[in-house]
Amino acid sequence: MPQAGNDEEIAAESTLRQFISALEQWPEHRPPQPQEYRELKAQFPLDEARREKLALLAENHVRRARTAQKAGSYDQAAAELSRAAQLRPMDPRPRVELADVYLQRSLERGYERKDRQKALSMARAALTLHPGNREARDFLKSYRRMNTDFRFAKIRRYSLPLLVLILAISILAWWRREWILSVIDPPPLPPLQRSFLPRRPVQQREIPAGFTSQANSGAFPGGEILTSEVGRKNGLSYLKVLGRVQAGASGIQDMELSLIGRGREEEILFTLPVTVHHESQAPLIAGDSLSFHIFHWLNSDETQVEQLEVIPSDWNPYESQILRSESLPLLWETPPPEGAMLDAQIRQQEWIEAYDRQVLVVDVSISNLGTRPLESLNVQLGFEGLEEGSITHLIAPEDAPLERQERRVWRSLISQPLDANRDLLNLVLRVQSADVLSSWDEFSNLSSP
Repeated sequence: MPQAGNDEEIAAESTLRQFISALEQWPEHRPPQPQEYRELKAQFPLDEARREKLALLAENHVRRARTAQKAGSYDQAAAELSRAAQLRPMDPRPRVELADVYLQRSLERGYERKDRQKALSMARAALTLHPGNREARDFLKSYRRMNTDFRFAKIRRYSLPLLVLILAISILAWWRREWILSVIDPPPLPPLQRSFLPRRPVQQREIPAGFTSQANSGAFPGGEILTSEVGRKNGLSYLKVLGRVQAGASGIQDMELSLIGRGREEEILFTLPVTVHHESQAPLIAGDSLSFHIFHWLNSDETQVEQLEVIPSDWNPYESQILRSESLPLLWETPPPEGAMLDAQIRQQEWIEAYDRQVLVVDVSISNLGTRPLESLNVQLGFEGLEEGSITHLIAPEDAPLERQERRVWRSLISQPLDANRDLLNLVLRVQSADVLSSWDEFSNLSSP
């Protein structure tokens, strides 16, 4: 009997080694399909003791990888996590950590492209295994923001020498201008004859429009159309729509609207998909609103369009409705208009180190607590005691006015030197200009082309 038990143990260990060897045929960036993994487990069945041993082997690799990553040994950390990903082929977590290691190694090597591509491959492989994995989604969002900052940093790095060269050539040309003019000495040109053609007037007319939600539930977004018109300009038909969207209880991460134009018999003349809110923008929670202004050239004859229907054709709710808001100091750099009162809140903020700068990504909401709507609003988000900041035209001439008790949110990026002390940086919102709206009729007159 002892000999039989020993033989079973040897056979179980042999099955485990064969199972691990079979797992090595799939690289970490291409995990097996669920059906392939089920067939492999059926071919090499493991008992409870061997499954625990396999899990312990993978956990030891992850633990050694984290220790190596903290010590800056990214090659060792990548090797350990690659092995852990092979031993746990259906678990997205080792691949997300491996993506982070590759990105850290890329930054250490001057933002090397090869490691960046590996990081993206690992994060996407994790999403393939688990499409709802929050860590993988957050990694991809952070990577996109960081990559944008790096591109801007490279532009600054290489544009400065070019500007210096242009300045030097300009100074030399000014210093030797008389010699240059004597060499060129062009003959006098005859007076320029210009003929002006009369501008063709823009033909336009308003059409009835409505915003239709696909469900009456309070979780779905609602909205309204403020103005809608069709017209002809330079021989081409166009459509112009101004409206706002109101976030429901589920919030809004991103949204696409469908604009459906109908004729006299309510037949559909065109359907235009338009993205009004992207996932890279600040998410909207219940009570937030979004202004949208759409101008689109039409293939259809504008004279046939009699009405417009706007529906949310594709939208994703904001997964995390829990946001910790804190009051944001607000300073008026010009005297506020009569009846104007604003409240600003910080939704969420995150520091990202990018190349030679550190960048603060912050979501800010602003509410109109005054007695009159605002038709224009320009603000600068920065730090106390520092002049530089992010200038934003919150309400541009083509936007819908910010009505009383209405709240909008936007995302800003503010960069600081790497050695700046974050603990000493306090955000402040400076209102540079604002104009109130006396009535909606006034806005309607201003918005016509």
